[in-house]
This record gives sequence, structure tokens and C-alpha cells, in this order.
Amino acid sequence: MKNLNNHDIASFAKRFDAVRTLRNPIDFSEQHRFALTDLKKHGFLDLEGTLYLVQDFFLYEKRNKQGKTVWKWNELELFGIENGDIRYLEYEVDDGLEISLTYKELKLRELGTTMEKIRSIADREDGKIIFNDTTYYYDDDYKVYFVKNGEEHEVILYEFESENDQFLTIEAWGEENDDYEIFLSLPIQECSIVLVALGS
Repeated sequence: MKNLNNHDIASFAKRFDAVRTLRNPIDFSEQHRFALTDLKKHGFLDLEGTLYLVQDFFLYEKRNKQGKTVWKWNELELFGIENGDIRYLEYEVDDGLEISLTYKELKLRELGTTMEKIRSIADREDGKIIFNDTTYYYDDDYKVYFVKNGEEHEVILYEFESENDQFLTIEAWGEENDDYEIFLSLPIQECSIVLVALGS
């Protein structure tokens, strides 16, 4: 048997503690009564056979010049019970429920480009980024407000999309928009999600 180091032990402890917070699981016969939009912080969901705790809940808002929200979507920060990974699930209610799941976080240097080039693409509203033999084409860029625990922060989003519907999103944070987070995500169907507990 593999010897566990302190990091492994801490990871097991965190995952075990997370499982212990599971309360009021939804009975299988009641599943049809609930939707993803009913899920709250501290809830649990099963995503393609893996159990996740919703450890945080965020909101993104796009506003017009008068400050009125014209578009918004939710983001769930998920903690994986099986291996302790963090994933982000976003959803918005438009004509239907649109859901995407982050599957990888990148560093800017991995893209083989610079923010100057990305901003140039955004200014032209045309261009592409190639990563791991996949081409992501410019789709849009805009400012939004990220809301967490009642506090909001401005962030600029640069969105690129591949021909097979994968998304590459660059988030520019900070007063100078010089702190970057980069994510790869893909759309998923609501049927791939099973609500385990709604949370509170």
C-alpha cells in the first residue's frame, strides 16, 4: 500500500469532512420536482458519476450604461469528493437552460500569445488562438460584474469558441485588468447532472 504524505492525509480529511455535510438527500422518486436552478451553496450534485459539493455560489452580471442588469448567469464552484478537484459550472436561463462546465485552467504562457495580441484581436473583432491543436475563434468581449457574498468586482471577458463547441475564456481582473484567469469549458446537458441534495 502506498504511504500517504501530509498532503494526501489533508486531502482525504477535507473530502471526508465535505461528505459529512451532506444533509437531506433528495429521494430518487422526487428528482423530477427539482432543477439545477434549485441548487444552493452546500448542496451536492452527481456529474457523470462523480459526486461534487457546491462550496460556493457566484453571479455574473452584464449591465447597461444606466447600471441596469441586462444579462446574468450563475457560477457554482464545485469540490470533487473523489479526488478533491475544483471545477466551475455555469448556467443561465435564456430560452432554456444553458450549462457549461470548466474542465481545465490555463496559464497565459500556455496559449503562446500575449494579452496585447488578445486585445488586438478584440479590437478587430476577428482572430484566433490555437491550443493543443484546437483552433478557438474570437467570439466576443465585454465587461461584467462578478458578485460574491454581496461584493462585486469588474472583470473583462474575452471569449473564443472552437468549431466543436468548446470555449476558451480569458478573464482580466484588477484595477488595471492585468490579473488573468483562463479557462477551457464545454457545454453539457442538464440530463448529465443528478441533484443529490439542494443545500441551504
